[in-house]
This record gives sequence, structure tokens and C-alpha cells, in this order.
Amino acid sequence: MPDPGNLGRRVAQRRQELGLSVEDLAARTGMAARYLQHVETSPTAAPDARALMKIAAALETSTAYLLGAAPHRAPGQAGLGELPTVTALGRAACWALLSPEGIGRLVFDSERGPTALPVSYHARPHDLVFATHPGTHLDQLDGQEAVGLEADHLDDAIGEGWSVLVSGRVRRVTEPDELAELERFTDTKWSGPDATHLLVLEPTEVTGRRIVANAS
Repeated sequence: MPDPGNLGRRVAQRRQELGLSVEDLAARTGMAARYLQHVETSPTAAPDARALMKIAAALETSTAYLLGAAPHRAPGQAGLGELPTVTALGRAACWALLSPEGIGRLVFDSERGPTALPVSYHARPHDLVFATHPGTHLDQLDGQEAVGLEADHLDDAIGEGWSVLVSGRVRRVTEPDELAELERFTDTKWSGPDATHLLVLEPTEVTGRRIVANAS
């Protein structure tokens, strides 16, 4: 991760672009304004993966952008007129946007701090399945910590889109019958043919927002 101070500057810049106060951002995230002020101003601030996902969703951007892993231009800057309307989505609506499969960013804590990696997932009725390579960071997540998977879509041409955050814990699939059932999920665009370990993200919370542009 770059100098942690860059995270605070990106959060503050994006908040100001949206015309939000720190108190507004606190209301959107359900987090304390004092803590968000700390994130913006302290070079030692290191929000965990779940907090980072909430901040990114509230700022209508991605964790990759806040961490400096995306282009300088944040999603949604092109073609926006007035501040868009943001509507909260229920669990069923969120799951419908995720299904049946897609690409998201799995956010977790590593020795480098909050880390976001792209994964190809498959949505089942109550969980998400993805494959990884033996010995990777993802392969070590088995039941160890809370993680988040963020998926989104934004049409810059009209300034509309959606963002979904699935929070929960990851378990490694080891039972033979379940492995046989999920074997077809190992060959995905982002994992490649050597991704022989299957992981399941079992959600504890599913939240989302839809962004609708207002006529200027």
C-alpha cells in the first residue's frame, strides 16, 4: 500500500467532490465523524477492510481507487451534473445484481494493511464461490477474519450505477462431495487453470446502493 497519508487525501478529495461534509459521510457510513476525520488527516490511519468498504460505498467509488490501485479519475466523474440520488438496496435486490456470476474485489487485512484483489465469483442462493491458488493470501483466509467482497457497475456516460458489499467469513471447501459439486467453478477468468482451491464466502451482511443521475 502507498504512504497511508494518500488514503486520507483520496477520501477527503472524493468527499469534497460529492459536496459532502464529514458529518454527511458519517451518516452514510454509520461511522463516527471523529473517526472519519482521523482517517482523512492522520498518516497512520489504517481502517480495516470492512470500514474501508463502507467508506468506498458511501463515496460512490471503489476501494481500489482509495488505495491508489485505480486510475486517478474516480468512477463517476465523467458526465455528472447535479449530485445523484443514492438509494439503499435490500438483500434480495443486491443478490439479483450479483447473480449468477461476476468479478468483484475481495478486501481483507494482510501484513500490508487493507488489501483488495480481483476475484471471479459464482453466486449461489446463499453464498459466493471463488477459486484461488494454493499458498496465496486468499488461500489463508479460511475462517480467520471478516472480509468483504465489493462488486459494482457504473455507466460513466449517464452517471448511474450500483454497488454491492457482501461482508462475512471465508471457508475452504474440503468435503469431497461439495468439492465435486463445485469443481466446475475452478476455471475462471481471474483465477486461471491452477486455481485448484475452492473458497466460499458465507455472508453475515449484504448491503448495496443504486446511483441514479438527476437531470441537470
